[in-house]
Amino acid sequence: FIHYHPEDWNAEKVNMDNHYRVPSSWNEFTPRRAGGIEHLEVIESSFKEPECEYEWCGLRNAVISSGPAPGYGKVMSAGGVVTELENIPTEEDFYTDEQYDL
Repeated sequence: FIHYHPEDWNAEKVNMDNHYRVPSSWNEFTPRRAGGIEHLEVIESSFKEPECEYEWCGLRNAVISSGPAPGYGKVMSAGGVVTELENIPTEEDFYTDEQYDL
């Protein structure tokens, strides 16, 4: 890891810029508005939103599906539509061809 800075870098100015970059009101608490953003908790290096299902609001509109899969060479869209893939090897060729190294 290398720290680089130009020759004319004014380290003292940069240090003071960083010092004053944090506003003096950084520790003031502002309550959330009703209907505002969801509560976010930080746990070590991860996040969770405890007010939402699965503790993550980004999954709110997720489509959940479960197997069995529609079959070899087929894909199911989020709307449940099964589509046949084109230009793929047959299932037998896929499992026996050395190119796929299975």
